[in-house]
Amino acid sequence: MQNFVKTLLRPGIAAALFLLFSWATFVAGTSLPLAAHAGQADAESQALSLPEYGVTVQIPPGWGHHQYANVHELLNLPPEKIQKAAARDLENAATIHMGVLKLRTHSDAVERLSIVAAERRVQPTFLTIGGWPALQRQALVPKPERGEPDGAELSNEPRRMLVSVTTAIAVGSSVFRMDGTVAAESPAADAIAEQIKQIGRGLRLQQAGDPAQAAKELQKLQSTPSLRTIPLSSSSPKRIPASMSATLARTASGSPAEATSVATGLAINTTLALGGGGTEPEIAVSTDGKNIVIASQFSGVSSQDGGQTVSAPFNFPNTACGDSSLAFGRSGTFYEGSIGTTNTGCDSQVMDVSTDGGKTFQFRSNPFICNGTTNCSFNPAPDQEHIAADRFNAGPAPDAGDQVYVVWRGKGGYGITCSSDSGNANSWTAAAFNGDGSPDFPRVSVGQDGLVYVVYTNGDNIEVDRYTSCANGLTQQSKGGVIAASTAEVVCPVPGLDRCGGKNGFFRNDLRSPVVAVDDTNPSHIYASYATNTLTDASGNGVNENVVVADSFSHGDNGTWSTPTPINSLVNGRRYLPWLCSVGGVAYASWYDRRNATATTNDVADYFAGSIAPSGGVLTAAPDFQINAPGTGDPQCASGWPNAPDLASYSESCFVQPQLAGICTNGGSRCDFDETVCPNGGTCSTSNGQPKYGDYNGNACAAGRLYTVWGSDTAQPNTPLPG
Repeated sequence: MQNFVKTLLRPGIAAALFLLFSWATFVAGTSLPLAAHAGQADAESQALSLPEYGVTVQIPPGWGHHQYANVHELLNLPPEKIQKAAARDLENAATIHMGVLKLRTHSDAVERLSIVAAERRVQPTFLTIGGWPALQRQALVPKPERGEPDGAELSNEPRRMLVSVTTAIAVGSSVFRMDGTVAAESPAADAIAEQIKQIGRGLRLQQAGDPAQAAKELQKLQSTPSLRTIPLSSSSPKRIPASMSATLARTASGSPAEATSVATGLAINTTLALGGGGTEPEIAVSTDGKNIVIASQFSGVSSQDGGQTVSAPFNFPNTACGDSSLAFGRSGTFYEGSIGTTNTGCDSQVMDVSTDGGKTFQFRSNPFICNGTTNCSFNPAPDQEHIAADRFNAGPAPDAGDQVYVVWRGKGGYGITCSSDSGNANSWTAAAFNGDGSPDFPRVSVGQDGLVYVVYTNGDNIEVDRYTSCANGLTQQSKGGVIAASTAEVVCPVPGLDRCGGKNGFFRNDLRSPVVAVDDTNPSHIYASYATNTLTDASGNGVNENVVVADSFSHGDNGTWSTPTPINSLVNGRRYLPWLCSVGGVAYASWYDRRNATATTNDVADYFAGSIAPSGGVLTAAPDFQINAPGTGDPQCASGWPNAPDLASYSESCFVQPQLAGICTNGGSRCDFDETVCPNGGTCSTSNGQPKYGDYNGNACAAGRLYTVWGSDTAQPNTPLPG
């Protein structure tokens, strides 16, 4: 196969990083603004009746209520100020979100309390509320931060933390929960947290419980081992001799049962220099494999002949804030979603389309606009949107357009909207939010039966929701299906990465990167993947992460997910930012992999992939394989620091020193956090990082092939670095 190089040089490039996409053939067998309103609050008694939840909430003085399309919210602001408050005031106010999860039986609801308990690494208090078993929990958690802030910031301030308070009650066959947060640095944080607990304990429930029965259920909950003690997988990490790695790295299978099937390897390469030093790449491919589009932040390339030739790089319209995501629809249209500046700042979702196979893109609409003081209390919003399009089912007549879906991060839960008319203006549904717990980093996928799946992190849990198609109202069918409880995060720091989210960072990203994919041969068969730590050294540094896959044959319903199974070879190495797709009934994952790092170069990363499918009733993985050419591992500390990282440890953990990762506050020169003395009394400062290796890193499956794209500062064969 031939190799092609295309470059894009943008003014002010802080670091030269490159996207390389490849395809491997497997030969085994085959916006609308949301209205806020007062609700049914009694002004005299401050009692708020929520019949759809079966509760009445006593609102304390100084608190107010308003409602989104599907979420009730209490804010520590007087009711008369909520409508007039600035977005920043709404973001910083103490907040309570309320929701209900409907299950099959009361036993299921009681069991769900154990799953709620596993979200955080603190012991909850079990109690009865209204005669029903309940729990309350208080935890200190990082404040979610935008991946794409409105402007560069220099800061040596500590991580911003929130006091999180959860009340969950197993009422009949449902679980009602309240999740409140208050800024930890607030002088009144402890008092407000206690007030949130009192609001939960003071709930009046329409359905009376049996205190004696609740006491028995609480005793069982307290005596049952925590879900946190259940091992992630029956497969434990073990060392594989280094001599075996080369054999494993080049083998792949279209079906795990056919281990002799071999990937063709790297076939097509293209290189794209990035403005601003951030990757966050995705790739989309037409169903026949002919048309290919790659996006990274503001820029893209395309091919209309299966990758034999690749276009010159181009910029997407109206993508001022980046975070590109791609999808391909039934009509043959490519969709590119990103963050734009519609009013002020990075305040809107932008939808661009291509109807000529990816050659050109035009702006089509805004799926969601963060308008002023009503829907912006979900700040940071919008951030890290992800899009999907239905390849099989058209929207309703007479338009019969593509059904397109957008999800994004929000303060109190992920947002979701859809269009059943190819993303045209005024066709987007009012945004709905999932606010139970702390849903974050949503990813969306659509099955050939039209059902829609959103996977997300919820504290330490990985969960999935299911919706009907846009044509059928985007109605939530199931909520909080637990793929895995109490997962272990990728341990930070990962030397060379300027962001490393979760509890260890600023919640700008999550290197577990959960993704959901639907089996293209069986719409009830759902796959999900994520990365999880399995081994640390004596100092708590990460030694090994596995990329694991679970599946469900019941549309992802709670209780139907298999035990997560590693898809990577069980040789120790740091692994992060996986992505998942499915073709021919097989799931394919790709990820960054540091198994080839050494004691002197702890930052060398390769790019690997693997396949997995049911065999004999259990998920079975074929040997994984290396995508980048042998010997082209990328020392990710050496690729430079386009912006100062979130924490000094992200660069100071690099074995090669010094690392000029910081920025002197007096003069702006680059500095090493330990070795540089900044001029004129300045300090070597951290900042908000740049996702030089992605807050996410997509792949695609189509036409019997896996298509991958990743960022690297090391050239592949026949793809010289462009300057």
